[in-house]
Order: sequence, then structure tokens, then C-alpha cells
Amino acid sequence: GIGASIMKFLERKAKEQWYTKIILYAYNNSLPFYEKKGYTTIKSHIFKKNGISVPSSKMKKNIN
Repeated sequence: GIGASIMKFLERKAKEQWYTKIILYAYNNSLPFYEKKGYTTIKSHIFKKNGISVPSSKMKKNIN
């Protein structure tokens, strides 16, 4: 899909710039998408904006 294509493009660009890992924040309802791409959860937290709390996670993938 489009999301997978975007992630593949961004990971390739990160490798071209000599990055060895990618760290991102994701809403928990999107975790399966990132896990399928090889990302693992580092830490769970609550993202708050305008008084709304949304369960989120900090995720990481090594790309070296």
C-alpha cells in the first residue's frame, strides 16, 4: 500500500544519509503496521493534545 511505500522510501533515504536507526512515535492503533516493518516498541506513553489523551508508543528500527 501507500503507507508501506512511503516507509520503504524513507528508510532508503535514511540509509543513504548514513543513519543506523529510525525512531518514531506511533499511535497504538497503528502498531501492527510498524511491527510488520520491523519496528519494536521502546516505550509506551500517552500523547496529549488539546485535552485529549491518546495511547502511543516510541518505536525503533535498526537499519544498518
